Amino acid sequence: MAWQEIIDELCQKVQELAWKGEPAEIVEAIDDIIIPPEYLLEPVIMAGIPSVIFGDKGVHKTTLCLLFAACVSLAPWDDNPLGMVTNCHSVKVAMLDWEADRKLTQYNVLRLRKGMDVPYFSMDYKRCRLPLVDSIEQISTFLEEKEIGLVIIDSLGAACGGDLFKPEPALKFFEALRSLNRTSLIIAQNAKNEENKRSIFGSTYFSYYSRNIFELRKSSDILDKDESSVALFHKESNYSGKADPIGFHFHFTRETIKVEREAVNYGEFADRVSRQKLLIELLKDGALSNIEIAQKLEISQGNVRILTKRLADKKQIVKTEGSKWGLLI
Repeated sequence: MAWQEIIDELCQKVQELAWKGEPAEIVEAIDDIIIPPEYLLEPVIMAGIPSVIFGDKGVHKTTLCLLFAACVSLAPWDDNPLGMVTNCHSVKVAMLDWEADRKLTQYNVLRLRKGMDVPYFSMDYKRCRLPLVDSIEQISTFLEEKEIGLVIIDSLGAACGGDLFKPEPALKFFEALRSLNRTSLIIAQNAKNEENKRSIFGSTYFSYYSRNIFELRKSSDILDKDESSVALFHKESNYSGKADPIGFHFHFTRETIKVEREAVNYGEFADRVSRQKLLIELLKDGALSNIEIAQKLEISQGNVRILTKRLADKKQIVKTEGSKWGLLI
């Protein structure tokens, strides 16, 4: 057979496979066989889906994601300094970077290692210029060659390109991302609507197609210029309940970055925390009456009755002497 015939036949086979797409499969509801979703880093990075961390500029989204990359690369690392549960095996990580460059990224990685005594780890890195959909072939080849399991995208807006408030860039981005067939952690920017509610910047399709969404917020308290506290709030999840907020304390020097897990002070993030959590926090300082709860939470007496009933039904609070509410010890 001539080479031209071989090439023509090969092209035809490739076109046929592309036209057929993914093979059809069967989903069965088998009794007693329930396999929960797998996490690379619980609860932030669920395997096989796009997870998003969004927030204002300067809340250390990229730095935190680099530390998450270390946890995933060094798995199983359940005694990691963040106290987060990792997968049972190491997963190779790659960063697709539309924001900085390799030199600056390595600078922060080395500061994290030195500041936190993190064991040696490595991740693959690719500086990107074109939107993901326009460079999908070269990025797909890169990920295949490096056998990457987790892709960190920094950041969503630049990786999409175009008018982010129109649906097309979001739809094309997630179509390209799906073709990579990798777990992804996406860093995104923050938007505010008229009610001051925060969401991923751009079209609502960014939220619709993201399956696990977190907001990173900086504490309202003013700390030393080289320190800050942030909290990670679980906004949306398609396959799990919402996780409790996770607090982190950052300390920066020219040569080190130290990140410590810390309890979330709900009073510092009052606009992002449920009233139930706020009331639990308030009651840690002592029992309160309905009137006192209404004043501190700035809600009506009717809402106080609903709130206290729900917490009492959960056996988290109890009525004390003097008709006040206290924590159930």
